[in-house]
Parts: sequence; C-alpha cells; structure tokens
Amino acid sequence: MTATPKFDPASVRASEFPMTRIWSYLNHASVGPLPQRTIRALDEFNQAMAVPQVWEAGDRGAQLCAVRGAVARLAGSAAERVAIVSSAGHGISICAAGIDWRNGDEVVIPHSEYPSLAIPFLAQGDLGVRVRWAAKTDDGRTSMDAIESAITARTRAIAISHVEFADGYLNDLAELGQLCRDRGLLLIVDATQSLGAVPINVDRWGIHAVVAHGYKWLHAGFGIGVAVFSSEGMERIRPTHGGSASVCGNPFVAEPIVTWHPTAERFEAGAQPFALIAGLQASLTLIEGIGPEWILLHARGLIDRLVGGVVDKGYRVSSSLESKHRSQFVALTSGTSDGDLRAHVALTEAGVVTAIRSHGIRVAPTFYNTSDDIDRLIEALPELGVSHTA
Repeated sequence: MTATPKFDPASVRASEFPMTRIWSYLNHASVGPLPQRTIRALDEFNQAMAVPQVWEAGDRGAQLCAVRGAVARLAGSAAERVAIVSSAGHGISICAAGIDWRNGDEVVIPHSEYPSLAIPFLAQGDLGVRVRWAAKTDDGRTSMDAIESAITARTRAIAISHVEFADGYLNDLAELGQLCRDRGLLLIVDATQSLGAVPINVDRWGIHAVVAHGYKWLHAGFGIGVAVFSSEGMERIRPTHGGSASVCGNPFVAEPIVTWHPTAERFEAGAQPFALIAGLQASLTLIEGIGPEWILLHARGLIDRLVGGVVDKGYRVSSSLESKHRSQFVALTSGTSDGDLRAHVALTEAGVVTAIRSHGIRVAPTFYNTSDDIDRLIEALPELGVSHTA
C-alpha cells in the first residue's frame, strides 16, 4: 500500500511536473526533472543579470544562506558546515585530497562503486595511497564484514555510497559510522542517490563528509552539488585549493595572508554559481516541504505494488527487499540482458521511463509518482510466461 500523501500529488504533478501528462517518469536515479518553480527561479536570475548592477546591489548572500540551511537540515548537520561544489566528483576530490596522507596509507572502498567516489581516491596514488577494494557478496551486495576485513593498520578512511546506483542497495551508515569511530577512521559518503529522498544524519551517524550532486534527487540540474561536513570532518579534512572566497580578511591586498575561513566556505575557491544556487533553493523548498522520510515511505509503497506485478509477469526483483537495505528504487530483471533490453524498449515505447543498469531495469519513483505510473509499467512489461520468486 502506498503512503498517505501529506500533499496533493495531482496538484504537484500538474503545477510542477507537466511532463507527467505524457510520461510516467520513473528514472530519478538518473536525472531528476526540474520543477517549474526551479525553471522560473533560473529564468528570473538570468533576466536579472541583464542589469547586473541592480543584482549586485541586492542581498546576494541571503539565497546562499537559505540553501546552506536547507541542505544542513536534510543532511543532519549545520549550515556553517555546508559547502557548494560543482559535482559529486568535485566534492569527493576535496575530501580525498584533503586527508593528510602518508606513503602507504589506505582507503577501503566497496567493489564496483560509482566512479565519482572511487576515482578521486585512486588519484591519490602518486602520494603512495592504496585503495583496498571490499569484495561484494555472491549476489552483488556490499558486505559490512568484507569492509571490516579489508581494514588494516594503514587504513585511514572508508568511502562508500549511501544508496548504490545499480540497484538501490541502502548501506547502513549508522553501523559503518560506529565502526569508523571505533577505529579512528574517516567516513566519506557519496549521497547523490539519497540526499533529499532518504533520511541521513551526518552528526548522529558519525559521518565526516557527505557529498551529493544536484541533478538527481535534489531536482536542481547539473553543475551544482553540496558537500556537508561534521565538526570532526572540518578538522581532519584540510583545504588543498583556495581563492578569494575561501579565506578570511581582505583578499585584494597586495600580499594576502592565507587564513582559511572557519566555515565550509574554506572549500569554495571563487565566485559562486548564483544562477544554479537560485535553482537549487527553489527545488529545496519543494523537497523540504514534503520531507525525505515521507518520500522514502511513499516510494517504498510504490515499489511494493511494483514487485507483485512484475513477479506475476515472470520477472525477478534483483534488489534487496530486506527492510534495512531498501531504498527508494529497485532493479528488476528478466534473467537475461537481452530480455531486459527488450523490456526496457517496450516500456519506453509505452511512455514509461526507466534505465538499464548492471542489475537489470532500474525503476526509481519519487514523491509525485502514483500507483497509476506503476500500473502503466506493469501493463507495458512483456509477458515472460514463467514466474520467478524474488
């Protein structure tokens, strides 16, 4: 059963996502569509820049402060520990480069992680940093036991996705945070597939840094993301690049002194992408008004409806349905890559938007999707003729 809405889905679909009149969009794990309020905010900013002196005379900091505050509330942190970044790879690179590595130090990362999480740590190889890959289980899941087994005396950090991109596997960050506290390790998290749609708490769970790009569940488009730090993370991750925005004092003096900003602004080197910040703020007003707790509950309810229908048609859900590891999206499979591709094409032709990933057809609903979207998907799936249990 789907969750009881705390808002009117029909009204939101009509006012914010008019494409739903044609498409059943279930691909938010790839790209979250821009709400109409966000498009208006972007347009308004660009129009304002036609007379830049008027825009400059206004309160440029208010919007940025509002964004930092909203992100902090979503992430369980504080506004002064939120940095604006250009992408997930940028934010993870800030963390990976900012650790005080010694030759021979190690970071543990689950196998088959998303490139924007893994590559910034691999790039530290010139410093003698080694990545130790934690093996997946036989069914392709991340194992806490494998992560713990990969830790050695030289391990300095663990880097992991909150929700894994291929099949929506939800990693237990509270458990992992306790492990890191016990071992004195840094915990760096890619929350691109969760922030805004799944509850997360940096301070309570012992996470040192969370990074997310804006173009998925934050519905803010490309070129903007956020990095959120704990107090300890701010102390243990140092800035490695700088500019006028990252230092205290007057940066225009002939010989400026580098005194890093006491807040996460130290990680922001230059002028902010103010247009994208305006868009992000608009999207955050929508997301905060609904809340990640409800978004996750609603999406899980839609997935429950999906599971019964696709199994009856002979498909298997390849994602974990264990409560502690269920997120807001799943993957389903016919059992073969060719069968998955045929089903994906059939869905697209029927106006149902999904994605193909390594675990099969990825279905990723969110707050404005309804049971009608799920029923449309089930109806459009080609019949396999043989039922499989999940």
